[in-house]
Amino acid sequence: MTLTTTWITSIFITLVMTRLLLELFLDYRHYRHINAQVNQVPSPFDQTIELKQHQLAAAYASAKLSSGAILNSWHTIILLLWTFGGGLDLLDQLVRSQQASPITAALLAFSIFALIEIAISIPESLYRHFILEERFGFNRLTIKLFIFDQLKGLILSAVIGLPLLAVIIWIVISFQSTWWFYAWVLITIFQLSTLWLYPVLIAPLFNKFSPLTNQEVKTRVLQLLERVGFSSKGLFVMDASRRTTHGNAYFTGPGKSKRIVLFDTLLKTLSPDEVEAVIAHELGHYKNRDILKMLLVSSLLTLTGFAILGWLYQLPEFYLAHGVTNQSPYMALLLFGVVVSCYTFPITPILSWRSRRQEFAADRFAAQFAQKESLASALIKMYRDNATPVTADPLYSAYHHSHPQAAERIARLLD
Repeated sequence: MTLTTTWITSIFITLVMTRLLLELFLDYRHYRHINAQVNQVPSPFDQTIELKQHQLAAAYASAKLSSGAILNSWHTIILLLWTFGGGLDLLDQLVRSQQASPITAALLAFSIFALIEIAISIPESLYRHFILEERFGFNRLTIKLFIFDQLKGLILSAVIGLPLLAVIIWIVISFQSTWWFYAWVLITIFQLSTLWLYPVLIAPLFNKFSPLTNQEVKTRVLQLLERVGFSSKGLFVMDASRRTTHGNAYFTGPGKSKRIVLFDTLLKTLSPDEVEAVIAHELGHYKNRDILKMLLVSSLLTLTGFAILGWLYQLPEFYLAHGVTNQSPYMALLLFGVVVSCYTFPITPILSWRSRRQEFAADRFAAQFAQKESLASALIKMYRDNATPVTADPLYSAYHHSHPQAAERIARLLD
């Protein structure tokens, strides 16, 4: 093992353990913070959230943190088994024994890897839905629907992912030192295409979308869209209640194909003026070009990742340092995909901070075009109904949370 390989291996192990210990430490802080305030609803929520609801949110968050600590440790073990445990190397040997073409070998390697990862993740999914969510009354998913979701997801991934992978491997083979740039162009085109395909072809495979029929809500939202100067392809209600009691709303689709989607669970708990305020918040993201900014940041990060991989692809030390013996196009992509999050996790709090700033800006926009009191009351109801704690450890929130802490968000909104 060369000095360079040893150096890379040492950095990798250090980052793996640092990430695990950091997240366990933050989970512990958040757990203690939540449970230290479990017997009193903090202001300004003490008039709208009952103590038993506050305690339910604390118990739900504590259960997720406890299971999350176990899962984080388990995922770290799986990562080490794939790398230093020889998992990827064994997979590579199996694929090489088939003496297939580079593209066929890549499809075979990724297919086997994906099936193993799915098999590993199924117990986690079953626990999350049928034990954790069920325990707190949020699960509506049946075993039958769970199986169908898994099968549809697997088929969709194969239909879309395998041809995309085949083209990427062809690009790697054909363009030598500049392959990473053309692969990035392909991925960018694919991501932009899915913006159109998702609401029309992909999302309907998993949920039913029907036109909004609540006339009072519809009238309010249409008037809001007119005030803001926003054109939409339609207002739709998604049957989220088939799977969960959690409520939400979102926009989907680019350009003139933009759709506004409301969870049916949300419509059952919010008043028409509150729904209007929530939609105004989502409109704020569009008007502030947050979606475009997110796409640009994502594209730049992807370009950076491909550029780095284009350099690492030629280095034997990259493979050896992570437990892989042989170089190949498919193993470069697979290995990079497995280990990249260990090298990029330090930017997590930066991305979280940026997201929280955008949420504050969207709130300010909503306050201009809808009643800020209605948005505040809608947020409080969503915290309550989704069993989201209204208090959080500051360090945990700074690292993990894409949305501001509840108290700070409400205070800024009503200021």
